[in-house]
Amino acid sequence: TRVMQPARRLDHDHIRFAFDAEGTGAPLVLLHGLGGSRVRSLELVDGDQQWRRITLDQRGHGETHPVGLSSSYTFECLASDVEALLDFEGIETAVIAGVSMGAAVALRIALQAPSRVRGLVLVRPAWIHEPVTQNLLPYVEIARLLGLQPPSEALASFEASKQHESIRLASPHAADSLRSQFLQPLAAQRAVRLDRMPRSTPYKNPSDLTAIAV
Repeated sequence: TRVMQPARRLDHDHIRFAFDAEGTGAPLVLLHGLGGSRVRSLELVDGDQQWRRITLDQRGHGETHPVGLSSSYTFECLASDVEALLDFEGIETAVIAGVSMGAAVALRIALQAPSRVRGLVLVRPAWIHEPVTQNLLPYVEIARLLGLQPPSEALASFEASKQHESIRLASPHAADSLRSQFLQPLAAQRAVRLDRMPRSTPYKNPSDLTAIAV
């Protein structure tokens, strides 16, 4: 288990973001998935000193507080958060790597701020141009349950559902990941991320992707 140093802080958009930067090489931004944290994003790369590894607890995650406005949970806003971090660190351009939701944030950065992106690494991308696709529906349901019941009761309701059973039969790992959303710190307060992010899209049309040249 990696032991994290105390986070550095970035004040942006009335939110205090937690981030870390380690290493002295070329800038590499690592973005976690929905419900993850900057600790998990470090699993995407080893400790090779050719990279300056920059990790961020995205809004509504990890040690970043407060939750902020529900309307800010869009890929445009999350991408702008990363741009603010690059500015804060004096970084003109970086390789942006992300997993799942983080991959979609990385993609959004490449579309809205192409001059900042030296390269993209998109791991297990889960968002396309259509909102609330089938694979994202469980997150919306988890958010609904967390709005109705305490996390432990909401978890029991989810585990008893046909939706959970079908996911468990197809992929026990996916089912475990979804159940962990109920056990996250401030799960109920942060349920907005599970409801709003599936409704956002990193791009509007597949033809948008032809603009990416990295």
